[in-house]
Amino acid sequence: MSLVHAEDPFEAADYIAADILAKVSNEHRKFGEFTILCGDASLYAGILDVALRRASIPCFLSAPTNISVYEPIKMIGAAYAAVCGGYKAADVLAYLKCSLCGIPPQQVDTLALYVETWHIDGKSFVDGKKWNMHPAGYGAKDTDYSLLALEQLWDTKQKLTAQLAPLMESTKRPMSVKDHCKHLTTFLLGLNMQNKLEEKKDSLLSLGEVSIAADYGRLWQLICDALDELYTTLGDDEVSADMFRELVKLTFASFDIGRIPPARDEVTVGSAATFRCENKQHYYLFGLHEEEFPGKPESSRLFSEAECRELLACDIEFMPTMQIRLQKQLFYFYRALSAPIEDATLMTFSFDAQRNACHPTSALARVITLAGDHLIKKNVAELPSEVFFYHPDAALTRLGTSLDTVGGQTLRAWYLSQPAYALKAKMAGDSLLCDKAELSPETCKMVWGDDISLSQSKIDQYVRCPFAFHQKYVLHLNEGQSADFSSKEIGTFIHDLLEHFLQNHDITKPLSENELQQLVKRAAEDYLARITPEGFVHGAQMQHIFSRLCDATLQILHSLADEFAQSEFRPVLFELPIGFPGDVHLPPLTFHLPDGKKSTLRGFIDRVDAYVKDGDIYVRVVDYKTGKKKFSEDELADGINLQMLLYLNALLHADGDVKIKLGGDKDSRILPAGILYFSCMPQGVHTNNAADEDEIAQKVKRSMGRSGLFLSDRDILTAMDSALNGDYIPIKTKTDGSYHKNSEPYLKTLEEWQDIFDELYAKVCSITGDILSGRAEAKPLKNNHTGGICDYCAYKPQCRNAATQKQTI
Repeated sequence: MSLVHAEDPFEAADYIAADILAKVSNEHRKFGEFTILCGDASLYAGILDVALRRASIPCFLSAPTNISVYEPIKMIGAAYAAVCGGYKAADVLAYLKCSLCGIPPQQVDTLALYVETWHIDGKSFVDGKKWNMHPAGYGAKDTDYSLLALEQLWDTKQKLTAQLAPLMESTKRPMSVKDHCKHLTTFLLGLNMQNKLEEKKDSLLSLGEVSIAADYGRLWQLICDALDELYTTLGDDEVSADMFRELVKLTFASFDIGRIPPARDEVTVGSAATFRCENKQHYYLFGLHEEEFPGKPESSRLFSEAECRELLACDIEFMPTMQIRLQKQLFYFYRALSAPIEDATLMTFSFDAQRNACHPTSALARVITLAGDHLIKKNVAELPSEVFFYHPDAALTRLGTSLDTVGGQTLRAWYLSQPAYALKAKMAGDSLLCDKAELSPETCKMVWGDDISLSQSKIDQYVRCPFAFHQKYVLHLNEGQSADFSSKEIGTFIHDLLEHFLQNHDITKPLSENELQQLVKRAAEDYLARITPEGFVHGAQMQHIFSRLCDATLQILHSLADEFAQSEFRPVLFELPIGFPGDVHLPPLTFHLPDGKKSTLRGFIDRVDAYVKDGDIYVRVVDYKTGKKKFSEDELADGINLQMLLYLNALLHADGDVKIKLGGDKDSRILPAGILYFSCMPQGVHTNNAADEDEIAQKVKRSMGRSGLFLSDRDILTAMDSALNGDYIPIKTKTDGSYHKNSEPYLKTLEEWQDIFDELYAKVCSITGDILSGRAEAKPLKNNHTGGICDYCAYKPQCRNAATQKQTI
């Protein structure tokens, strides 16, 4: 007799499979000599039988299965939940995800993402109207993929409506159970359910799933029998669709599928109470835990324990007393323990399948006392890997913990010689929670080639965390999206309105408040018309958001009008493409690596301001930010937010056509005036009750901060901000004309600007080299400017960083 303890039922099942294979191989046993007994075998259906089949051990699970667990019954429940519950998205998707409905999984996945993006719910699923919202959300441009997705969505919607039509008819008014049964039968026949179940049976047979295939072969008849029972018993009763749904659920719950063991050599898995203990050599008693094996006696639903004793005293045994029922459970345990001819293995584990703690049954303590020294105790975690040698899959999962032993090294050598296991064996011993990860040279070559196209967002993502970069740009994992007007859409809206204003109006001429309001209103309506599909109606919440954004935009326009009223610089180019086609555009930035590889950087400049002086063109690159943004040279050293300086450098090498557009001629020099971050969302301000509207307006304007890096040239600086008091650029002068100490870090000479450009070139080359080398470690950047990288990372569930996962746990 052996007592074996495992971590959980999965590990215990693997141990049993390995032990059976070892005895069959070494002792020439037959599979039919082995029996596994549980308190309730149905609790371990899907664990024990799967573990045995994974080890290629034929088995028979002797446990009646309720038909409610099978897919067609669940699909019927999901269909009724959808039509009776008002077509909630969760119910509709639960129905569509049933393979028997016949809609391809790819189309169902597309619908699920679309529903999440646009918050679709209710009768929108069956209203007969074609959806035209873009799958990517507000403002996305049509592509071949998006148009194909919309056609697939329409096809899915039409099929869904046609399939549910019979059930939808039954929800219009209360009707007899007979009529409800007819509608449900029409629904099932419309899905060609009988033939689909036959196809499912054949598919399972081809996979060797004989028992489950037999169940599917009987399901159609059982469904018909259940409906016949309803038809006969309650046929003329008038009920609502929701009540009929409950009746169907209860009826199906009363039908079980019993299995007859075929006459062949196989391991038997059964319940101790119902199993006929035959003369078999080897028994495994599985799950010897409190209230499980021996089991918890069932209580009467009609009579209390005292009432059962009163009935028994009157010679009426409606149900045995608790004591008798407990004695029966102990008898089942005793019978199972004494049944084997040769050996019995008692199995316990620390946690159940849901990771709840398990405690050994009290009966086990008595067995341990009686067995004394004859009981062999084992802990699966302490056993060498060789114990699992005859079960290669199970042994492989334990290989990493035994590589320091001779047996473990021998096993690893064998696995490496087997093509099916070589790659997994090579990775054995590597912790899942580790920082190191890299792509092989072959994979890098396949993904990137010798040349790589980058964007600033790609560079930022890689610097912040190489692992997250690879999840997003190599594996293309979708972070999920929603068609809400989030910070990204708010930024696009503000950009669009500012560009519209600066391009179409002479900023040197003042506009009245009413003219500004009308301008913003028209621009907002035009923007909404472009980003939303025809016929789409925005709700009250969205209208309120746009109203608030228009109010904020008015304050921004006032700030810009004040700035350009005193500035010599003028906005010239908007959304200037770098590396993309356009009427006016710049070529992509190219970075050459020492090994001959190269990368190209593409993007768009929000705004380019220009000022011509003595034939030279001074350019300023402006980036709009809807949040707070302060320039930091530390970020440049890390490789974050390089785009403004890179874009400025690209402008310095522009051709003659761009120079003319900037206000100079083809021979003009282009010199750096600076980069400017404009925080274009007014922040909350604090003031006293006595403050007038002008004072409040000035505080609001000042709350829209500006930050950046600028050329240390007094004439150029005063051309941007004539007073140099920090209102329009973050540069201030003292009364004696010198710069404030806080301003000096943001001023650079022409020579220092060139040094910055050279450093940026080397930095981008270094980052590109790391990407092309395959570095993909889960190592987030740590500094004062990148806090919270892991807290808000979309890829935390897949992260290999041990510190991050410990925080998650």
